[in-house]
Amino acid sequence: MLAAAALTLAATGFTAATAAATPDAPNTAMQRSGPPPAMDDPRPAPPAVAGYYPVGYAQQSILPAARIDTVAGTVTLPLYEGRMRDGRPVWYVVTDASDRQLARRYRANYSAKLGNAPATAVRSASLVGETLVFDRGTVDFAPERRVVPGPAPHAFPPLAAVPGSVGDDDYSPLVRVRGSNAVLNATIVAFDVAAADIEFPNGNVDHAKVIDRATAISPARRTVTFATSPATSAGRAVLFVSLDSNSALVSALEATTYAPRLSGLPVGTGNRPGSAVSANYVVTNGPTGSTNPQRQGLDSALSDPGAQVLDVFATVPGIVAGDSYSPMWDLQVSTWSDAAVASGHRTALHGELEALAAAGRGDLTNPDGAPLSASGLISNCPVLAHF
Repeated sequence: MLAAAALTLAATGFTAATAAATPDAPNTAMQRSGPPPAMDDPRPAPPAVAGYYPVGYAQQSILPAARIDTVAGTVTLPLYEGRMRDGRPVWYVVTDASDRQLARRYRANYSAKLGNAPATAVRSASLVGETLVFDRGTVDFAPERRVVPGPAPHAFPPLAAVPGSVGDDDYSPLVRVRGSNAVLNATIVAFDVAAADIEFPNGNVDHAKVIDRATAISPARRTVTFATSPATSAGRAVLFVSLDSNSALVSALEATTYAPRLSGLPVGTGNRPGSAVSANYVVTNGPTGSTNPQRQGLDSALSDPGAQVLDVFATVPGIVAGDSYSPMWDLQVSTWSDAAVASGHRTALHGELEALAAAGRGDLTNPDGAPLSASGLISNCPVLAHF
């Protein structure tokens, strides 16, 4: 199955389970004036990333609206209430925008690339005052999420993977605002429920009504809290949050919403003109072992206690080519070749250049042995901070 199609067997940012940036400018880590933070000032990394980066640098926040708890490994974001045209309530977050003015309005990341998303991957809404009114696109949160790892020594692919929330054919987190060319990244976190029915400010969230990744939600406080995941970019630790994907398997592993409409995003476009995505390198069979400092990949995430995938992001504001950032990650699903494993070349990857170099040697390939390329999988993972 894996050799036949990476399109259905990959994931990013798997998780088995504070500092708010200023609101006056998006992506402040990329845009701040003055000298960059000192790179000769290492310090113990916070618990949210210390499992992979015991030593880091001062936290540089990226998403302005985010209140990050680097001990608990969570992020709290503003919760918005919109509605469908028929009046049903829609509870959502806004994490990114292709328009600078809207990015400032929502204290969101600025991602010009989102403006390139084709009609096949977006839905539309009208901005009425402060309220988004959606034409169509709904999410069913009733399914029960289920993940059963595969047998040793390869826990990936899992024996079972069922997402806990599923969007209909019209749903996409990408929303084009009527009357403009702006596109928002606006994930639905609860749908067609009253505020009182999803008031879980202290946890114990009812995930039959709320996205599985949420650890707390409070319409009264207008906040929702999510579990975060660590990644890496150019040797730096990154923290992000997963929200949607175009794959039932990816969404099951990430505790996110399965949004088939995201398959309308062209992949393999990198930073070429018109691209709406950024590359993300995900390893299937990296080193494993709960105490192994080189552990990485899907086998590890599904079998090692407390482990995660450790995605390799190509572009992160404040680290690498921030202007090319998109939260729509184009997954390059890779497998270490038998020869690479036998020769001891397999190791953790911490940057795109490392991944491309390994692919150039033939050490990393697609799961079917073909040269490394886009898998067709998209994961919506807004970046929060780097360390």
